[in-house]
Amino acid sequence: GTALKSYGVYAAQLAGLPKPVVHRAEELLGEYEKEDYNLKNLTNNSSSSNEIERSLAEIDTDNLSPVEALMKIYELKNLLATEKQFFRKEIKAVG
Repeated sequence: GTALKSYGVYAAQLAGLPKPVVHRAEELLGEYEKEDYNLKNLTNNSSSSNEIERSLAEIDTDNLSPVEALMKIYELKNLLATEKQFFRKEIKAVG
């Protein structure tokens, strides 16, 4: 968690590093943790990924005709394209 990550900053204070250096380290740590949190939220909130996984798991490959296989591939490609657009928009919003 945050306490473990900030231990380095605390150690820097104990070591007597200049206050501006320690302050900058705290700022950078805060930015890193914010970016890490935002990226975790992006991946956790992706309903398309879950939908793709669910669709793949439901495919009965032993009883799938070639036409049905092509249709399923087309469907999954569309889901993936939608997910890519979602991530691009979210990354722009975060960045």
